[in-house]
Formats: sequence, structure tokens, C-alpha cells
Amino acid sequence: MDGEISFAGSTMLEKLYLAGIEQASATALNLEDCTSLLELDATKSTFSGITLPDSAPLRSVKLQSPTALVAKNLTKLEEFKIADYAKLRTIHLENMDAALPNFSKDTIEKALTTVDESVNVDFV
Repeated sequence: MDGEISFAGSTMLEKLYLAGIEQASATALNLEDCTSLLELDATKSTFSGITLPDSAPLRSVKLQSPTALVAKNLTKLEEFKIADYAKLRTIHLENMDAALPNFSKDTIEKALTTVDESVNVDFV
């Protein structure tokens, strides 16, 4: 992906604090390889596309204003916060409702389409 910050090969990374990072050239944050990640804080950062690691033991995710989000099998998730949903256009969630009961397809679709009916919500 063009303009991407990737943590490829960072399988032992457990905590990532990127709060307040403004990246003019890199808008996507790829954390697919961070399979040990426990906490991510990217509040007040300008990352728009975010790919979280599949099946990581993530407990806490805090994001600012993503336009796209991919999250799969994050069954340990206890805290998930997006500060501003206004720019979110695409969200792909796979096997997430067990981790956060209030993170159901209906709840998310209702919240996001209230902001903008063109939001693409994909739950698997």
C-alpha cells in the first residue's frame, strides 16, 4: 500500500504508542505482523487506514479518525475507542462480537450510517 507505515516482522511488539503522530506522507498503518500486540494508542494521529493483526491478544485499541479499519479475531479486546467516526468509510470486522458484545453488526451499522449512509460495513 502506498504511503504506509508497516511494522513488518515485529512479532514481539506488545505496546505501540503513536498518539499525536502526524504523517504527511504515510496515511496507512499496517500492524498485520504484530501478533503479540496488547495495546495500540493512535489517538490524535493522522493515520487513516488501519490494519490490525489477525488473532493478536490485543486488549486496548484507541484510534483517532480512520477512514478504513480491518480487525479480525481479536477475542481478547476489552477496550475499543474511535474518537471521531465522521471519516470512517470502510470497516471490515471478522469474529469480533465475542470480544465486545456491544460491537455487533447492527450497533455499528446504526452508529455509522447515522453519520453517513455511504459507509461500507462488512462483518464476517
